[in-house]
Amino acid sequence: MKTHCRALLAAFLTILPLSAQEEGDGLGFLNIVNLIPGKIPADVTLAGKELFPGGLKPGSDTGWFMVPVGEKPITIALEQPDDEEPKIAKASGKVELEDGVANVIAIYLQPDPRLKPDGTPFPPKVRIRSFPAYDGRGFALRFITTCPSDNRFQIATKMIDAEPFEPLAIPGWSGAPFDIMRNGKLIGRATGSSEKASFYLFVGTNPAGEYVTAMTRSGTQEVPPWMKKEKKPAKP
Repeated sequence: MKTHCRALLAAFLTILPLSAQEEGDGLGFLNIVNLIPGKIPADVTLAGKELFPGGLKPGSDTGWFMVPVGEKPITIALEQPDDEEPKIAKASGKVELEDGVANVIAIYLQPDPRLKPDGTPFPPKVRIRSFPAYDGRGFALRFITTCPSDNRFQIATKMIDAEPFEPLAIPGWSGAPFDIMRNGKLIGRATGSSEKASFYLFVGTNPAGEYVTAMTRSGTQEVPPWMKKEKKPAKP
């Protein structure tokens, strides 16, 4: 994963102009995670550049990468099943990157309350939402569900009631792997971590009742020393 992130970082800083940085502005950090169940990857475009040739697979994340500060357009495109219209579902928005600030961007599905003339529901809409990075002590874990309702989960041996999109701290985690259950059904398994760090644990679903889980690093980030600009001495 670390090698992959370094390769992505190098590629991204190559394709995005760093004029903002050269003028004295800084860099923000993003980590994008795909919470749309299934086998179809999501195509992610940021500032007009495709992040992953072949798309970001469900339950996976990009790892942290740096982007020059400012407002950047982001587009998510996802192929629909053969019987759904339109064939490509899209979501577009903007990401505001601030100097030294890190955010996790979640891609998920939101049910469409409308019904077609035949009484069947419209396909869900692709959505994106940002969550701030945080630093916790030792093994820190916060749980976030994007499921619209019925959000009673079992995380290892702990029963929790979660509100959609509201980070919920899970105390007492030791870094060990654990099962994730919803209404008595096993929906995922977290691999755990041997390194003390801060994590988000996400859950996403779709109208078919399928689930995807993803645990991603969420600690705050710093620009590497070799990328920091030297401060000019103050004039006497």
